[in-house]
Amino acid sequence: MSGQQAVAGRTGPRAVPVVLVGLTLVVLSVSADLAWVLVPWTEAPAGPVDPDAGLAPAAVADARAVAASLRLPGLLSLAAAVLTAALIVLTGPGRRLLAQARRVRGGVVVQVVAQLLLVLGVVLLVRWPFGMWAERLRREAGLSVQDWGGWARDRLVGAGLEAVVLVVVVLAVVLLARWLPRWWPAVAAGTGAALVVVVSLLHPVLVEPALSELGPLPAGPVREQVEQVAVQAGAPVADVLVSQESTRTTTLNAYVSGLGPTRRLVLQDTLLAALPPEQLLGVVAHETAHAAARDVARGTVLGAVGVASLVLVLGTAAQAVTVGRGRSGRVGTAGAAGAVLLVVLLVQVLGAPAESLVSRQVERAADVRAVELTQDPQAYAEAMRTLLVTNRSDPSPPALHQWWFGTHPSGAERVARAEAGG
Repeated sequence: MSGQQAVAGRTGPRAVPVVLVGLTLVVLSVSADLAWVLVPWTEAPAGPVDPDAGLAPAAVADARAVAASLRLPGLLSLAAAVLTAALIVLTGPGRRLLAQARRVRGGVVVQVVAQLLLVLGVVLLVRWPFGMWAERLRREAGLSVQDWGGWARDRLVGAGLEAVVLVVVVLAVVLLARWLPRWWPAVAAGTGAALVVVVSLLHPVLVEPALSELGPLPAGPVREQVEQVAVQAGAPVADVLVSQESTRTTTLNAYVSGLGPTRRLVLQDTLLAALPPEQLLGVVAHETAHAAARDVARGTVLGAVGVASLVLVLGTAAQAVTVGRGRSGRVGTAGAAGAVLLVVLLVQVLGAPAESLVSRQVERAADVRAVELTQDPQAYAEAMRTLLVTNRSDPSPPALHQWWFGTHPSGAERVARAEAGG
């Protein structure tokens, strides 16, 4: 080989990270632009906000005590999961544990799945005591009415569904890296974005029925009023369903999910039983406002671009390291499962402030629209108070926790906004 050819051979692979860096910067810029354009940036109420949301002092003290007690096991569980995944990936004993999974016969695919299930199993065991602690606190507060068998079943079903998604992600990354050793980050980014769209589309019909017993809202005045609000909001849904949650919890909730033909409005049976008609229609108006604004589609787009950005950043970094060391850029199977899980957990923690900020803005816009639809600000404010008291939610959570993990405006803000007419 001539000297010129040798130089070309050396510089060719090194050009790959450069191209990937450029692509990563473009995708990150698009992500920021999409967030700015798609998110409805709504100001907080200009007037004074009662931190107690107009609730009785005893109710406020009770809600704050319950919310504070539940924060600790939740934060410790998340910290324990991150630490466990890090120890598995970064320490000798952890790598030796993963080596046991690599002894499984059946090729790369079987070994990667075995690694992932091993890591997920260890993390699940580490988090289990914290989950039991939180469940015991919920029972003492009257928020949970589930027996331990039902609680364990729900937890295992949720873990199983998460495992399925992670298996697909890990296998996609490993196999793409083996098939396309130089360009796998770009292909994996597109694949990850497409997976987010597929999950959002199929979640209502595949995942939600596995987690809850769902059935249609019976015909009658309530359904007629709910459908009328949906039509008024400009967001007719494919179906209105009832989630049978009273065998698990006393808390109240409703949500919209799905895209296009799978979009539906789901009301918990506890909500239907607890709220008078005018408050129920306020909650329905809030959820149909989400549907009218296509918030699920908005979240799907942002999620898809976010996943693509993350894959590109991490893949580009991996390419730069491997090429810099004279390797082919191929990702091996060793530690892939633990590394992906560690990244997912870190993103869950470190990305929470940005995700929470976007979520709060979307929820603020839905609150404003709900008051416009119902033309009954006081009923909407009372609905928010009922949710606060029944769910034992702190009307004014600690500022740092609200900034980091608060997906909705504080209860105090929501009440103040409603009473101010939206």
